[in-house]
Amino acid sequence: MWFSVAPLIPLGYAKELNGIDKMELNVTSLPAVISGIIITLIVIIIIMQKAGNSKKEQNIIKSKSAGDISTFSSSSTTLDSTDISDAYFMGDTFNVDKLDVSTPDKWVKRHPDLVRLTGAHPFNCEAPLQKLRAAGFITPTVLHYVRNHGAVPVKYNNPAERKAVWDNWEIKINGLVDNPITITMNDLMGMHARQLPVLLVCAGNRRKEQNSVRKTIGFNWGASGLSCNHWKGVRLSDILELAKVKSGAGHVCFNGPKGELPKGKDQDYGTSVPLNVATDPSNDILIAYQQNGQLLEPDHGFPVRLIIPGYIGGRMIKWLTEITVTAAESDNFYHFHDNRVLPVGVTPESAESEGWWFKPDYIINQLNINSAMWGPAHDDTVVVLPDEEQKITLSGYAYNGNGVKIIRVEVSFDNGTTWELSELEHRESPTEYGKYWCWCFWSFETDISRLKDCGEVMCRAWDACMNTQPKDLTWNVMGMMNNPWFRIKVHQIKDISKNIIGIRFEHPTLPGTQKGGWMTKEGKQATGYAWKKTRTGATFGIDAGMEPEPESLAPVNDYTVRPSPAGGKKYTMEEIDKHITKDDCWVVVKGLVYDATKYLENHPGGPESILMVAGMEALDEFEAIHSKKAWATLDQWCIGSVDTDPKPASAATQAKVETVTLKPGEVALKPRQKVTVTLQKIDVIGNDGTNDVIYLKLGLPHPDMRLGLPTGQHFLVYADIGGKNVARAYTPVSNDSQKGAVDLVVKAYQVPGKEGKMSSHMAKMKVGDTLQLKGPLGRITYSPGQFLDMDRVIPVKHVGMIAGGTGITPMYQVMQTALLDPTDKTCFHLLYANQSNIGVMLQEDLENWVEMYPERIHVHYVVDKVTGTTKRKYRTGYINEQMVRECLSHGDGEQMDLVLLCGPQVMIDRACMPNLRKADYSDDKILHF
Repeated sequence: MWFSVAPLIPLGYAKELNGIDKMELNVTSLPAVISGIIITLIVIIIIMQKAGNSKKEQNIIKSKSAGDISTFSSSSTTLDSTDISDAYFMGDTFNVDKLDVSTPDKWVKRHPDLVRLTGAHPFNCEAPLQKLRAAGFITPTVLHYVRNHGAVPVKYNNPAERKAVWDNWEIKINGLVDNPITITMNDLMGMHARQLPVLLVCAGNRRKEQNSVRKTIGFNWGASGLSCNHWKGVRLSDILELAKVKSGAGHVCFNGPKGELPKGKDQDYGTSVPLNVATDPSNDILIAYQQNGQLLEPDHGFPVRLIIPGYIGGRMIKWLTEITVTAAESDNFYHFHDNRVLPVGVTPESAESEGWWFKPDYIINQLNINSAMWGPAHDDTVVVLPDEEQKITLSGYAYNGNGVKIIRVEVSFDNGTTWELSELEHRESPTEYGKYWCWCFWSFETDISRLKDCGEVMCRAWDACMNTQPKDLTWNVMGMMNNPWFRIKVHQIKDISKNIIGIRFEHPTLPGTQKGGWMTKEGKQATGYAWKKTRTGATFGIDAGMEPEPESLAPVNDYTVRPSPAGGKKYTMEEIDKHITKDDCWVVVKGLVYDATKYLENHPGGPESILMVAGMEALDEFEAIHSKKAWATLDQWCIGSVDTDPKPASAATQAKVETVTLKPGEVALKPRQKVTVTLQKIDVIGNDGTNDVIYLKLGLPHPDMRLGLPTGQHFLVYADIGGKNVARAYTPVSNDSQKGAVDLVVKAYQVPGKEGKMSSHMAKMKVGDTLQLKGPLGRITYSPGQFLDMDRVIPVKHVGMIAGGTGITPMYQVMQTALLDPTDKTCFHLLYANQSNIGVMLQEDLENWVEMYPERIHVHYVVDKVTGTTKRKYRTGYINEQMVRECLSHGDGEQMDLVLLCGPQVMIDRACMPNLRKADYSDDKILHF
């Protein structure tokens, strides 16, 4: 039995076949070659598999013209459904934060220790500096800082939905290319991958230092706006080589999902880099799909994002959908209106009016050199032992842009007169192109005695190009790229004999709304221009040519103190204090006595508003809730003036209403007494460039105490501002079922000359500061399915609402109460008027309600003008009859059972009432908060 085996025998076995020219074997020779045949078969199978894979890889790109990608392909296999569905996500180990449950991010799980910088939404955060320090060179994924302009746009609630996102995701490469390409995630996984550690830094890192000198338009980043991770993906230069860039191209633009943000023509986040940067492999720009060895977390761009080492984070598009090669830079709204360092004198207003956003010289791309200290930590205390040698180690981080190496970090104990070298540790090796993409760590051991009397210690870094950090900060309207010497104050702790027994360290700021830091105390926070001198003489400042902001926080009411009427009687405060009932009510305003008894039932705010100040000086309360024209109304009720009795009777009368001590279980509010509340939390939850929307949580005297405010009513807030007791009326956004605290949302206007006294004061408060409350005030009360107006009960099924600006808060309170009560089925139709579509208070909550209760909550927006482009629908102009008929109706155009109004008086008088009457609403179906 003969057969040919020549094609099957490996070359190495030919030597065993001596004398057989034609490679023919008798069956008796088979034992000698069986092993070779088996190995040959294995080799053939491997070769066939490689050929199949090569063919598969050459077809993974969906292109309009054929393109050979074999140069860039690897033997990596694509992920199957098990890989994606069973992938481990670090964030899944946490629960959804309670602050996220009422936001569009209610499905995203986040580390509870992250410091929120913009309130509940959108989510922007940094890790506590000491956690970043403890984590070391590679930051845990769940502690990586987050910069989001809106909600996470790619949503999935389970592994199957996540798998669907992965399977359906595409990145389009188009524009000035010969070979337009569409890449799927599995395509990307099949291409040659590169993995390397990269430090990401927000351009706003350390911004709170700038905000402590003068308020920028940005929120308060601390010194932890940076994180280092291992990133894996495909080089952008490889993909662009596949696409074959045409001549005439100059930039590469990147975009996220359309419709994810409120501004811009496509409502997406987009930016660009120069073409020469994008095509240079030494720049290591990655289309990344893995972070620290795992798929991307939701906040970091799952399933795919851009990584540009050495650049600011604002250029690294998350949720990448499109790469477009163009002749010019990106025209995306966010490319121009974010991440710029404008000259010192530019304000938010001049930036718009003078076109500063569009001047190319002020764009930020590469990071600048920076360093900071994380050891000792803020508020660390060291006990000084007499006559003993004690050592302490200073430590921190340093980084740079453009891949340029940090070559030294220095420390100074004498305000920069002399500097000493620290120990520098680079935990990365340079790339094959000599680039350094990560941070480095530094440390400096010294004797504690050197710190006792120095006042402050500071650090600065140097790079291989001999660049270093400036001594002073340079303020800019966005607060970007802040990198002056990092200074820690050193405070002496002395005993009763003035002996130094310890030292305490104080960092310049703490992130977000956290209180603490020497800059927030020494700087004229948000309004001033120059820092005070430290004990070592360090002086900081910004452009001296800028005009100072006005001293006053708000215009003063221009009322005139009227003399007592001719023959008017004088009354002592003891006598006035006897007239405090509904049948006999006197009040005092600016020293004049008024008999308000006959006016009680006609008072728009209800009799309670007057009775709560009966028998006492009511100037603060009157100013808080009345317009200038209301002063004239007082004249007809004036009966005399307060007797200027030298005895301190009026003071005694006044004192009895200043404060009240409450017991657990009681309600906090007392109509004729003030209750002290303590600020527990404060957050900036929105900003439109002219104002901050501030959230405040005010702690009641006892944790099990309710506020005691009926839904639909409000209270007065009192504060000592500039030596004057100021009062303003507010409606909380929390429901009265909440115990232990009350929540407020207020607008603090930042436009010079237009600031509100109380709101500006609130915006500058620190945790632990106090205010006083008194109430309830108001004539309207809501309970399920009905309103009570004084003694009139109004059953309702459909309620219309017209709110102007901050007048949204009582509407919000009523709707929230109704939605929280399972027995309440009332429907609400809100017409919400604002000057602009930017900075609309409580808009996210309202839209969440619309989504959750589409049959019960209907919201219509009207603005003076629409700024930019937005996916939301806005009516423009003034409220008119057509808007009233269209927005405040149900079924086949049926009227509301009741319409509620709250807003500026001019809006009520000139827009609301006339057009409601034109739409056939009678006055008895209209109520004013």
